[in-house]
Amino acid sequence: DQPFDYSKIDEDVPSGKFEPGVRILDNARPSPANPYISFEYTVSKPGYTRLDILSESGETLGIIVNGYQQTGPGCAAWDITGRSSGSYLYNFRSGDFEESGKIDLRIA
Repeated sequence: DQPFDYSKIDEDVPSGKFEPGVRILDNARPSPANPYISFEYTVSKPGYTRLDILSESGETLGIIVNGYQQTGPGCAAWDITGRSSGSYLYNFRSGDFEESGKIDLRIA
């Protein structure tokens, strides 16, 4: 592994129109070799963005995105180590956009 100088990467804001939203990858079927569920999300305009994981009763179990995001796509992962199979919720907020959904977690 060679060191990489991240300071030389251009941070151009992507052009085009982005529809806000979130998508769960990995079909909520993590394996012991990969105990993460990945989320892809899109921010339609720069601003504060947050992605929470909640129990079915509404208790916050984790905050996996929390901060300023540029316009465009992003990705985050939820470490489910120690979690059991069952239903969980997510809540995604970016600016005035909000989306909630259900995660049916099946642990092998």
